[in-house]
Order: sequence, then structure tokens, then C-alpha cells
Amino acid sequence: MLRLVLWDVDHTLIENAGVSKEIYAAAFTALTGRTPSHLAPTEGRTDPDIMAELLRIHEAPPFPWPQVERALEAAGAAHRGALAERGTVLPGVVDMITALAALPRVVQTIVTGNIRANAEVKVAALGLLGWLDLDVGSSAIRLAISRPPAVPARGSSRLRLASTQSASCARQGQRV
Repeated sequence: MLRLVLWDVDHTLIENAGVSKEIYAAAFTALTGRTPSHLAPTEGRTDPDIMAELLRIHEAPPFPWPQVERALEAAGAAHRGALAERGTVLPGVVDMITALAALPRVVQTIVTGNIRANAEVKVAALGLLGWLDLDVGSSAIRLAISRPPAVPARGSSRLRLASTQSASCARQGQRV
């Protein structure tokens, strides 16, 4: 039996020390040529939602998603050093993912609201990439596109996904 462990990135595996907000600001500037005067709330939201809100509150026109994604990816790559310098792996994470990696037939991956490229930048900058199989996981963006906006939850045993929320889950004994 294969066991799948799903991790969110920000505030679950790492603390980004504000670098994520800098990435959104840099992507906004790349798209509009302007510096944002304030940022959109980010916690529990996907990158498309954050960028759409950032553009809306600054009365900027919407941009096609591929253009926004390219701007986010370039901004993420440009901020990798800042993430490595200021970000931190949360306490206990390395011990937990190391212990899980030692178990037979355990695969660890991420399910996040970050675009794939920036999720990879974050976990790589802080030394966690080697324990995670990003090809198995997904960004909430891909899940939101391929699934209905919400999967009905039954009690606490089901994972609820919405296009405006990232999911964080590490469940023992879940068959995949």
C-alpha cells in the first residue's frame, strides 16, 4: 500500500518572511509598470486570486493568466536568494519529513495555492526539495481547473478544496 503525505508550503513547511508578498508586488510591477501602493491579503488564497485582487484594488486591467503566471514565475526566480536568506523551515518539519521518508512506500508532495514554479523555488531555497515529489502533487490552481470549485466534505475525513483556498493535509493511513 502506497501512503501519500500532502503538505502545503507557506506556514506549514516554511515561513517566507514576507518574500511572497514581494514576489506578488514584483509580478504586479512587471505587468503594469507601476509599484503597488498596498498588497492584497494572501493567506489561504491561490496565486490567481491574489493577483486578480491586487490588480483590482489598484484599478489595473486584468491580464491573461499565462502572462500573469510568467510574471509570477520570473518574480519568484528573482527572489530565490531573499527566500534562502530570510525564510525559515518551520520547527519540526525536517524531523517529520525525514522520518516519513524513511518509511517504506511513503510519497511526500505538496498541494498548494502557489504556482508550481514558485512552490519549487520556495522548497528548494530552504533545502526541502529532496524529500518531496512535486510531480505527484499539485498546485491548487491545477486542481481548481480540473475539479469543481468545491468538493463536498463529509465530516472531517474528506479534504475540501476550493479555488480560493490552499489545502494542507498530512493524514496517516490514507490509502491512495
